[in-house]
Amino acid sequence: RERATMVASKEPSERDSLVRTASKLGEEPQRRPWVSSWTLRGAIAVAVVVSVASLLKRSPSGELAGVSEPGFRSLEAPHFKKPSSLWTTGPPYPTGAWWLNVAIDDGVAPAPATPYQLLCGDAGVSISYSARRRMVDAAAQIDAFGDDWSLMPWDHVEEEDIDDVVGDFEGRCCNGTFVAASDALRDVYSHRRPWNRTIAAHSHLGVALEYKSPTTEGLVTALVVKGSPWVSFELSGVKGTSVVLAAGSGIGGRLNSSHEIADGYLQARGADGSVWLIAYARASLLASETGLVVRAEEDDAVVRVAFVPDDDTMWKLTSLCRYARGGDVEVFLTAAAKKPTSFLRRLKLESSSEFKAAAAAPPMAYALRWDLGDACDDSSSSTEDDEAVLLALPHHADVFEKGTDAEASSYESIKGRMLWARTSGGGVWRFQEAMAFDSVPPLRRKEHRRLLQRQVRRDLRSLKARPSPMAVSGAYGRLYFEGKELARLARLWAVAKDVGDGKAQRLALRYLSARFEKALDGASDSFAYDPTWGGVLSLPIVEDDAFANFGNGLYSDHHFHYGYYAYAAAILARASSKKASSSWWWRRRVAELVADFANDDAARTIRDTGTGTAAAKVFPMARHKDFYDGHSWATGLVSYATGKSQESSSEAAHAYFAAALYSEAVG
Repeated sequence: RERATMVASKEPSERDSLVRTASKLGEEPQRRPWVSSWTLRGAIAVAVVVSVASLLKRSPSGELAGVSEPGFRSLEAPHFKKPSSLWTTGPPYPTGAWWLNVAIDDGVAPAPATPYQLLCGDAGVSISYSARRRMVDAAAQIDAFGDDWSLMPWDHVEEEDIDDVVGDFEGRCCNGTFVAASDALRDVYSHRRPWNRTIAAHSHLGVALEYKSPTTEGLVTALVVKGSPWVSFELSGVKGTSVVLAAGSGIGGRLNSSHEIADGYLQARGADGSVWLIAYARASLLASETGLVVRAEEDDAVVRVAFVPDDDTMWKLTSLCRYARGGDVEVFLTAAAKKPTSFLRRLKLESSSEFKAAAAAPPMAYALRWDLGDACDDSSSSTEDDEAVLLALPHHADVFEKGTDAEASSYESIKGRMLWARTSGGGVWRFQEAMAFDSVPPLRRKEHRRLLQRQVRRDLRSLKARPSPMAVSGAYGRLYFEGKELARLARLWAVAKDVGDGKAQRLALRYLSARFEKALDGASDSFAYDPTWGGVLSLPIVEDDAFANFGNGLYSDHHFHYGYYAYAAAILARASSKKASSSWWWRRRVAELVADFANDDAARTIRDTGTGTAAAKVFPMARHKDFYDGHSWATGLVSYATGKSQESSSEAAHAYFAAALYSEAVG
């Protein structure tokens, strides 16, 4: 179930279907494209906006509009894994963010800041261009982390002290036994007062990690950002604040040579022959055989480090003085796209001509809006003052807005060769994602309909209204497996509807309604809201077992688990009469499950007055979604040496699709 970030065979399509044939008990449903645009490349943005924006309409009091039922109870005790002191804000926390490794478990695992991996600890940041160590066999492709460079903050270094600082760790590096310069530097650093490390800001595209001097007002901010050819550091607070850069074991532990190739740009060659570019603005630099010291000459100095794969890249980099600091996603919907033709509409289509007429849908537009930093000066050769050239993944090229300036680069990632792509409009990449409806027309041949009618009834007799052994109280992952069976019952209703079996429809609806209400009855062994991190957890939460309930208690797999409940609720809402729906007491609970993984606004609160408390429930925006990579990460509050894990792409696609279906079903 757990796939490492840096292991891949083929890029998953992240498509799931609601199959037209009934799946037998205990089998995975057959996969086929149903709505082809619901790939988790960009369409998740529509799923989030279309679903939760209408689902969680706020009244002035913050309540769910038209929903007075109680939500899930809140946990009485704090979560056993508390947020560290790195966080400077309260909940909700982005427990599924791609960069979360920098914020948990003392930063022991790297963050995949494509095309680099960054290991961020108390002593500073280690940089790895891991594609240089790519290993490929029949089972996997692995880009292994290696300590290529280490950068550590240093207190106010005067000109006359620079030789002493470099000489200190240089001596430890070379006194008879070879030690990589970065390891020697860490040894030196361990005898100094550590800098205070905190998360100064975070977004979907990056996180700013701030190191504050214990003795001065000096600050060094490390920017962990995807899509940047540079790993950037900002020096501020007081003049003289410095960073020491040491060659790591990944490039041989020492430098073969270094020389300035342009004003503010130093080329450094590692002992292994690799070439790197060090850019420094409003700062001075001193190079030695083992490393470098960059000292701020103003209170807004910038240091940037980049791997240089070839000469063309070298000169390209020297023309780029804008750099990425982070950024976020924006979604733009046309009036037509706000009412997409969906599965629920599909159930109402009777003729092939109606079906074909519904097959086209307008594209969805979305954008990555980068926060750009400035390392420019009057002599900069950048052609446009407000724009940057960043690195895109191969799938971005398919959906870039027409006219986007993009060309091949020499940078590699686990997902393929990256592209240079210029921002426009003040740091924006714009995309157009096709939203075409893709399925099959209604069945016409009677023998096929009769065959599926018989299969639906056999499956319904197997499922009935009681849980399977995997979904009984006390079973491992029971709420996950119960969700899967609820969704299967819902799919059987849809298949019965499709083949015109009214009796099977009624039976499926009766079974589904009974089991769904039992699953969400709010008992102590189902779900609860966690105010520590901001999310709904399935119970029990087992402190000494990180993978109990597939890690749900540590915020792993929430979109997988809760997507099944959202889908079941969507079918209930579509299939039930107004009289039946008037007695639903579980609507707020479904809204909370959907908000947990598909919230479109981190500022939204759900104020649950129905349980006798006015405490606000808060959820992060799109908990698991990586808007740069275009898919979700399943891992929550767990560190992996290879970053985050992707796991089940089909369940991720199904979850966001289910959120949109439920939103449409309840209006």
